[in-house]
Amino acid sequence: MRALLITALALATLTLAMPATASAGNLRAGVGKADITPQTGYYLGGWTRADRTGQGQHTRLESRALVLERDGRKVALVQIDLFMIPGGMLKQIGDDLRTRGFSEQNILISASHTHSGPGGYANFPTLNTAAPSLETATDPFSFFRLADPEPADRQLYTFLLKQISAAIQRADADLGPAEAGWGSSRLPGITRNRSLEAHLANYGLDLDYGKGTESQDPGGYEHTIDPDVNVLRVDKIVRRRVRGKRRRVRVPVGGWSNFASHGTVTNASPMSSSST
Repeated sequence: MRALLITALALATLTLAMPATASAGNLRAGVGKADITPQTGYYLGGWTRADRTGQGQHTRLESRALVLERDGRKVALVQIDLFMIPGGMLKQIGDDLRTRGFSEQNILISASHTHSGPGGYANFPTLNTAAPSLETATDPFSFFRLADPEPADRQLYTFLLKQISAAIQRADADLGPAEAGWGSSRLPGITRNRSLEAHLANYGLDLDYGKGTESQDPGGYEHTIDPDVNVLRVDKIVRRRVRGKRRRVRVPVGGWSNFASHGTVTNASPMSSSST
């Protein structure tokens, strides 16, 4: 992931360092998306309870892709409305798109980490865990499934793989002259390390949960988190008629941001309010 982010940063930096006409001629970009909303009935993903199943749809789940290409080298930045992306699925997507110049080495997929999407599609069965609850505990096999989770649901896995691949293919087919810019800033005071004691163990402190303090880190609070906000903006260069003349104009088509945060909680009961 670090290597792919550096690749994206390098593309953006090289673009900004060149004149507009040169950058427009060398950098190309394309965007695409696909609906990844499965059928209802799957339990919700993210170490959840077996009785928490999707019973309807409020907002469609999507995968959005941004492809950057320069001198035949490509990188695909992909977003998915799921709680995670399995490494095996990423590799298979890259293998399926190898004729387009992609592989697991130049595709970066970021999950929104929603717990309101489906679960049960991981290559590694432990990530398909669904815990027993009052509604399912009457089934003695529910405890066995907790200790020995089932493999990925073939139908769901295949559907997600094909739709995420489709988003990348559509972005790749949309390639055209583009410019990109990269910016960064710091945003302290918004997040906290929710595994603080594990972090402090790096400095020889063996503390019970809830007993650690940020001041115990030699670098203080900001060393316990990642306060950096990084943003990539991509504009396509198109010709449009402006005041009676056809001119080259920049049209924003995509962006990519990175900020370390895990702040969303979805309560199990549909009657309870959600908090962030």
